[in-house]
Amino acid sequence: MIFGLSPRQALSIPKPKQMPMPKPTRTWHRPGLSALASRALCCAVLGLLTNVFALTLVHAKLPALSDEAKAKAAEAAALTAHNGKIANYQLCKSMDRVADRYKADAKKAGKPVTPAPDGTACVDPGPFVYVPPVALPVPGAPLASAAPAPAPAVPAPAGAATPASPPAAAPAPAVAGSPAPATAAKK
Repeated sequence: MIFGLSPRQALSIPKPKQMPMPKPTRTWHRPGLSALASRALCCAVLGLLTNVFALTLVHAKLPALSDEAKAKAAEAAALTAHNGKIANYQLCKSMDRVADRYKADAKKAGKPVTPAPDGTACVDPGPFVYVPPVALPVPGAPLASAAPAPAPAVPAPAGAATPASPPAAAPAPAVAGSPAPATAAKK
């Protein structure tokens, strides 16, 4: 008996029908080339066209960044640098805690503990404060004519007389590439 069936019952069970095999479909390929070779040729042509398209995009000229975009990029770089300093500070503090715990465990176990050489202490970088850099004049650009800064006020001694006329203005500093300022003729 097969699984509780009599031989007569076992022969009466219909066998499952086999599915007919689908007919193979023809794939397009160049005459004279195998399917693998034509597939490789198509991939090579497609890769070449992709590379040509990508290279044209790479050589495209981008517009110059505006001053506002440059300032934002500089601030983002400063913030990233500050976050790195904070991460280094937190790492230093955690290493100090691990070292302190190791020393405490070693003392409990009765092992000799040698003091660590006095290295650099952990320095807290503090909160992030961004100070934008001062714009320097561009070489070749005309300088803004600004009045010279007034001399610092120094109190005169009590018995000294004050001058009646203000001191002569100092000559403007010479800029590279500009003619020297005219000087007064000698008397």
